[in-house]
Parts: sequence; structure tokens; C-alpha cells
Amino acid sequence: AATEDQLKHVDDQVAENKANIADNTAKIGKNTDTIADNKQKIADNKATINKNTGDIATNKDNIADNKQKIADNKAAIDKNAGDIVTNKDNIAANKQNIADNKAAITKNTSDIATNKDNIATNKANIDKNTTAIARKISLGGNTGSTDEKSLSTGDVKFNIKGQNGIVTEANGDDVTVKLDDATANKINNAANTDLSNLTDAGKQQVKDL
Repeated sequence: AATEDQLKHVDDQVAENKANIADNTAKIGKNTDTIADNKQKIADNKATINKNTGDIATNKDNIADNKQKIADNKAAIDKNAGDIVTNKDNIAANKQNIADNKAAITKNTSDIATNKDNIATNKANIDKNTTAIARKISLGGNTGSTDEKSLSTGDVKFNIKGQNGIVTEANGDDVTVKLDDATANKINNAANTDLSNLTDAGKQQVKDL
């Protein structure tokens, strides 16, 4: 039969085991909560990882897009640098053109003043010429006068005619007044007062009178 000490030892062992079981049960319960919490954290981490995976893909696309934009911006900057140089040259050219235009305007101002004086002089000359053109022209003879004509109404022309053995011939700037051929021949063939120019036939005619 078991002794009292042995029974006591068994009771103590049972009590200790019971305490250990209770402690382990508490720890198991605590671990269960921790496991459940960790399980939720794992689920959350998985969702975060999945989101990060999507964000990484998006960021990769954004990086590629930004890389292209950077390249485009660099090209635009290089072009702008060229445009700035061109604009600088254009500004310098425009500055010179403005200076040239200013000089031309100053000269034009002087020319306008001169032209104004010339216009006034020309107007006076035109008025004088208008008055002169409006004057009437006519030719007078021993008797009578021609009709009056004026350059203000058209070209002016007068005809000079001959009669009684006189003829006129106009050519270029000259009007020649001369005897007609018949009258000239009569005069050329007329005898001198002393009859010194008579031909032999004429002399014979005189003898026969």
C-alpha cells in the first residue's frame, strides 16, 4: 500500500500538473488571439503587397512616361535655346531697322516740309500756266482777224493761205510764203527796163514792131 508521503507527492504532482494545464490553457488562449491577430495582419499585409504591386506597375508606367516627358522637355529646351539665339539676332536686327526707320522718318519729315514748299510753288506755277493757257490767240491781217482760240479748249491751229500768185507751204517749224510757179515764171521771163536781157528772138520781135 502507498504510504502517506507517496500519496501526498502524487497530490502535489496532480496539483502542479493542474496548475500547468491551467497556465498552458491560458497561454493557448492568448496564442490563439495572437494567431488570429497575426492572421489578420498577414491578410492586411497581403492586401498591402497586392496594392503595392499595382502601385509599382503604375509607377513603372509613370516612370517610363516621365522619362519620355523629360526627353521631350530636353528637346523643347534645346529648341528654345536655339529660338532664344535667333530671337536675340532678330531683336538686334529690329533695333537696327528701328534706328534706320527713325532716320528715314526724320528725313521724310524734312522732305515733306520741302515738298510742301514745292507744292505751294507748283500750285502758283500751275495757276500761272492755267491763266496763260486760258489766254486767247488770234491772227490779224491788213484787214480783219481770225477767230480767237484758246489752248484751254484744245489744240490751236491757224491756216495761212495765199492767193493772187502767192502760195504757202508748211513743213516742220516753218511756213514758207512764195510765188506760185506761173507767177514766178512770168517775173523771171520779164524784160529789164533797158531790154538787156532779151534773147535774140526777143530782139528780133522788137525790131519787127
